[in-house]
Amino acid sequence: MAKATTEKSAPANAGAAKLEPGTKGASHATAEKHVKAFAKKLTGSQSISVEVIREGVKRVLNPKKPESVSIFDPLSKYAQGGGLAIIALINHINKASPFKETGLSLTPQDLPANPAVGDLMTAIIKDYEKRGWIVTH
Repeated sequence: MAKATTEKSAPANAGAAKLEPGTKGASHATAEKHVKAFAKKLTGSQSISVEVIREGVKRVLNPKKPESVSIFDPLSKYAQGGGLAIIALINHINKASPFKETGLSLTPQDLPANPAVGDLMTAIIKDYEKRGWIVTH
């Protein structure tokens, strides 16, 4: 009668990198990249986060101190001179990073009268959604 032998196998996670709780490893970043690519294929859309929009607007409005920009600030604080200054600001935002690379196409009609920074961000989000982008929160 033949003797059965049992081999010890390595645990399924042997050799895996140990990550501290709350950290992202290279495999996590790769997985995120693949999920975004897959989502894009499914929807035919690109995505942008509200955070990217917020930080982009703040950098355009106050490049030296973006953290000082509040969503409640009137746009006239950053574009003094009335309606023409707001139009110039809109054109500047359309041509600034990250908005230029993503095809932002705001017009003055996209903003209410006497807009605040928050109104500008809302208009930018609506522009992306109108063009089929997914805006993530």
